[in-house]
Amino acid sequence: MTVDELCLNQPPEFKEFMNYCRGLSFTADPDYRYITSLFEGCMERHNFDVRTPDFIWNKNRLYLERQNLKESMMRVINKPGATKKKAGPGAAADNANDVGKTPGAAKH
Repeated sequence: MTVDELCLNQPPEFKEFMNYCRGLSFTADPDYRYITSLFEGCMERHNFDVRTPDFIWNKNRLYLERQNLKESMMRVINKPGATKKKAGPGAAADNANDVGKTPGAAKH
């Protein structure tokens, strides 16, 4: 699919953005100021208030990052061979005695 086909019936800034991105080398840093001004100009031309951002995407991104972090932590915690604390009567006292001990250290 060409950029022309992809951006058909869209504001010209989308085509300009796509051509700009395609022109970047893999290691090149994008000019975010240019990209932002490109879309802000498009928004102003179409009577959107650039001072009223849409935070829906940002909230979704943050939620997904939090969920991924939580799942990653749970995988580490539940990793096979991980030390599990005892459950049941007297477990709190036994688990409290384990604090500060080196794993595999002999009990006295």
